[in-house]
Amino acid sequence: MSSFAAQTKKELTMIDVEQACCERAELAALIRMIGTVQLTGKRVVLDISTENAAIARRIFTLIKKTYGIQAELLVRKKMRLKKNNVYIVRIPRGVQEILASLKIVSEQGFIFQEGIDESLIRKECDRRAYLRGAFLAGGSVNNPEGSSYHLEIASMYQEHCEALCSLVNRYGLSARCIERKKGCVLYIKEGEKIIDFLSLIGAHQAL
Repeated sequence: MSSFAAQTKKELTMIDVEQACCERAELAALIRMIGTVQLTGKRVVLDISTENAAIARRIFTLIKKTYGIQAELLVRKKMRLKKNNVYIVRIPRGVQEILASLKIVSEQGFIFQEGIDESLIRKECDRRAYLRGAFLAGGSVNNPEGSSYHLEIASMYQEHCEALCSLVNRYGLSARCIERKKGCVLYIKEGEKIIDFLSLIGAHQAL
């Protein structure tokens, strides 16, 4: 990740979220994009993994504030070349209830819900929070001083990428969803639109 993208994300992790609805929206985007459900023994465990320590801390805090749950924080070394740490926020119980309340799975029977549930993004502040969570989870932006300026948000699921795209385009930002080898990518190319997007999610220093 470019240092500009890293600085932008660091700034976003320091935003103080005051309303519970915004906390839920941001958390929903983060968990949907970088969360995995595991079965260990007879328990369902939710792991949310990131290479960014500040994002891991933010997820940990949001879970505690929203659900009163003390998550576990694990650090793993990546075995591949770069050997970055991977930070895992683990929720060891109440997974079905949390995922259902964030509209990621159905209330009954753990069925995965595609797209973005409208009830999560009813208010303006929720839409901004959801996009902030999505950018923290899968976003990258190159340094505006470089020649080709673009912003991407990678999402494994096409339905989610397209839902994200239509949410971004409510603000007239000309985002497109393109397929890549490992899923889909939301793409914004024009400098002015990228500035508008960063302003929307609260990255004012990055601007």
